[in-house]
Amino acid sequence: MLWHYGKRFVFVLVLFALAACSPGAASRAFFSCASIATDQALQGMDQAKFETTQITLKKLDKALREYMKDNDGAPTTEQGLTALQTPPTNGPRPPHYRAGGYWEEKEIPIDPWGNAYQYLCDDGFFFVLFSLGPDGESGTEDDVIYSARFGG
Repeated sequence: MLWHYGKRFVFVLVLFALAACSPGAASRAFFSCASIATDQALQGMDQAKFETTQITLKKLDKALREYMKDNDGAPTTEQGLTALQTPPTNGPRPPHYRAGGYWEEKEIPIDPWGNAYQYLCDDGFFFVLFSLGPDGESGTEDDVIYSARFGG
């Protein structure tokens, strides 16, 4: 069943494992945007859409970091990115949720290809944001992945 999600999902799991084993090195390595796409995929990808995706992922990262500073951890995967707009009602309750939330725009955007941005967080401190890219499928070479570790 796990392999169904593709090798990129496995890659994300490896990133989680590395972060758990070596938080200092992982925080430095994963702080920057990691666009996981081959040169071949980028050639066919509309550059403007790719750049828009990177900008939006960085904005989501900034909002998540503000949430984490106030609440000593990130929203869970189940709480998702909507936790940036309204306080989560499931899972751990954020103790110091900011009035008005952490996302200033009306809605959490979708990527330029019409798909929701994906969010995974296993431990409250290491998260992965990603776009499914033009093909809309997880685990393919056109996915755009942004991962970061808070603190460490």
